[in-house]
Amino acid sequence: MALEGILFQLVGLIVVIPFIAFILKLVVKRFGVSDYSYLTALKAVFIIQVVNFVFSVIAQLFLPTIFVWWKFINFTFIQFGFTLYILKRTYALSWVKTLLLWLCWGFVTVLITFAIFGLIGFILSSMDVDLMPFI
Repeated sequence: MALEGILFQLVGLIVVIPFIAFILKLVVKRFGVSDYSYLTALKAVFIIQVVNFVFSVIAQLFLPTIFVWWKFINFTFIQFGFTLYILKRTYALSWVKTLLLWLCWGFVTVLITFAIFGLIGFILSSMDVDLMPFI
């Protein structure tokens, strides 16, 4: 069961990294940073997502389920701090500007993701397709 979850996360990671990097590039460009290339954003997102994936695997495989809330809180703060550090170091921003960049990046990512899934849901709901065999 844990191996299937890890493989699912890995495939999701491979699919999501280019999308999230593109959004980061757009947000960084709005912040007036001189190096707003897609390659820079891709490197930063790759590092962030790989470290987040490693923490997730460690939490799934090695920590007992009794510590679920501790895992969530601890790893969330570690991942948040690491993400801010990578963004600060990659784009040479102040901590305040880095935090604002992270907030804007997250907000835009959530908006675009909801729009995509909403569009997919609308299209699927307008079709006469029985989705229950796939669920």
